[in-house]
Amino acid sequence: MAQTTIKETYKKPFNKTWQEMGLLEPLPGYLLPYVYEVVNGKPIFRKGYKEALLSYKSNDVGSSSLQSFIVTEIIGLLFASGIRDRYVFTSSEHGIHLGKNDNRSMDIAIFDKADFKPTKKYADKPPLIVLEVDIDADIESWTETKQQYYQNKTKDLLNFGVQKVIWVFTETKSVVVATAQTPWQIFDGKDEVHVIDNCTFNLSKIIDLETL
Repeated sequence: MAQTTIKETYKKPFNKTWQEMGLLEPLPGYLLPYVYEVVNGKPIFRKGYKEALLSYKSNDVGSSSLQSFIVTEIIGLLFASGIRDRYVFTSSEHGIHLGKNDNRSMDIAIFDKADFKPTKKYADKPPLIVLEVDIDADIESWTETKQQYYQNKTKDLLNFGVQKVIWVFTETKSVVVATAQTPWQIFDGKDEVHVIDNCTFNLSKIIDLETL
């Protein structure tokens, strides 16, 4: 009964098949919009998808206002840094195709302008920088812990050619900066974190850490 209700309440069109998403096995159509990433052909669902299904409401599962605010503020800093002549900034959980049956999502990506071409497909070339704010994946439905998830996603991106991956973790009020050539660094939320060229951000200047 619940499955039928979910199907009936799923109104928004979804224009990708499970094969196009890189999945190795079929999923019911009403679950496809909740797939956040695909790793080795297996789906990682979006955080909150279970609650959305149980509520029998729409298929909308979005970012929190906190995450959206931080992403928007960092994008604003990038625009204000005067480097748009050299780089392209993307957000809105931009998809990136790492290989067969492997698709990841990026909160913010910074591309060399010469390497970027907007299309209706996932990016297939590595950006220079990827910034992630918290974890959007439903870890309970996956086979990894939070730490394993973010570490493996970071390694996947670096192995694909991304030069730097930056994670903002609001729960611990910290920032992790990872590169392939140097040991990963952990910054306090009050530290100034370098992004690219003359652009930096300080989490405590974006949001009051005491409210987190």
